[in-house]
Amino acid sequence: MLVINMVLVHSANMTLAEGDPLRYFIFPILFGFGSGAWIFISGFLIGSRYQAGFERDVRGTTGRLISRGLRILGIFLAVNLLMGKIDFDCTAGVFSGGCQPWNLLVLGQNQGMTFEILQGIAYVLITAPLFMATPRPATIGILLLVVVATIAHLLGSHSLGLSWMLLVGLTGLVMGWHVPIPLLHRVTNETDTRAMAFFLGVVLWLLFEVITFMRVEHDFIVGIYLVGIFGALMAMYAVSCAIPWSGIAARNMDRMAHYALAAYIGQMGILWIWHSFTEGNALLHSYPVTVVVVFVLMLVALSVLERLRRRVRLVDRAYRGVFG
Repeated sequence: MLVINMVLVHSANMTLAEGDPLRYFIFPILFGFGSGAWIFISGFLIGSRYQAGFERDVRGTTGRLISRGLRILGIFLAVNLLMGKIDFDCTAGVFSGGCQPWNLLVLGQNQGMTFEILQGIAYVLITAPLFMATPRPATIGILLLVVVATIAHLLGSHSLGLSWMLLVGLTGLVMGWHVPIPLLHRVTNETDTRAMAFFLGVVLWLLFEVITFMRVEHDFIVGIYLVGIFGALMAMYAVSCAIPWSGIAARNMDRMAHYALAAYIGQMGILWIWHSFTEGNALLHSYPVTVVVVFVLMLVALSVLERLRRRVRLVDRAYRGVFG
């Protein structure tokens, strides 16, 4: 679902002109939700899948999490370096705001960067072991930080990019500790509880949207943003569990879930290529056509990648080296 959301958002960014009414729905509703949801889900999966392994093998699990985080951060930096978006000139001084690497890597000011979500995911992976050693005290500490950040934002303080990314991801980590995946399956397997989860999720998401819209700045407040993300994910999960996926649809959904990070990066590459070849053609460059073409080509690319990993050991090793 999040992969589909990103295809919708990135296609709109490439094809819809400023002032197009559809942009008011996609930005910031779909984009705002998708950015935080990717980081929140990453934290949730770390908490639910890695905690038991961490308790058995602290050093090994810590190494895997940090190395994966560094690889993802490396992808983020490499892409933006190649695109000329990172300037290493710090002659203006670090603390005067004139050093972009410091602003980007330490303060998390990644506005204008490509694949900025990767930076948030990387930082959650790298810092997660610090909290996984003491999950109960960490739960209280993380929730208190969310409360403090929310109050500070309501009083007029604007949180740094790095802080909101970490708070969203670490809240997902807490959810992963305390909400086991089997419990989610039990809740969504029953029609009544699934309907209740969907209804509650929609209410929470709408609450977030209304509060955000009523604020003059239309900006996100961390605590309320988390409520909105949680609600939207709950509603989406309930809907996906209600659909009887089978055949090609089920295989493609499983494939997108398994290769989510590769799909996120790959669909951007496909979109850039499609955009460069169709920019002068009104029909081919239209939003609906772009969404369909990019989505289909992404599914084909993921299918090819899956088959190559099974048949060519070098491809499998390369994939694991980057995303594993």
